[in-house]
Amino acid sequence: FEPVKPAFIGVKVIQPDDLQEIAAYIDWQPFFIAWEMHGKFPDLLTDEKIGEAASRLFKDAQALLKKIIHEKWLTPRGTIGIWPANRTADDTVT
Repeated sequence: FEPVKPAFIGVKVIQPDDLQEIAAYIDWQPFFIAWEMHGKFPDLLTDEKIGEAASRLFKDAQALLKKIIHEKWLTPRGTIGIWPANRTADDTVT
């Protein structure tokens, strides 16, 4: 096995321009769990017991998220680092 050589070694800062694109990857399940609305998203939006409240909460959250994106309240950034590794055996990386 010959590992692929990375495009860079060291630290790289990632600054995406489009917060809307990132918002598409939001996992809403933990959001609803934090509000003690248990069930699978998006199924809980039509749940007999909590569907109405969950739908209102989701609508409010979407409106706030839209405002955050439009008014640029946040600047997304990420940092990744890739460094060389050494092996002392087939199953040991240091």
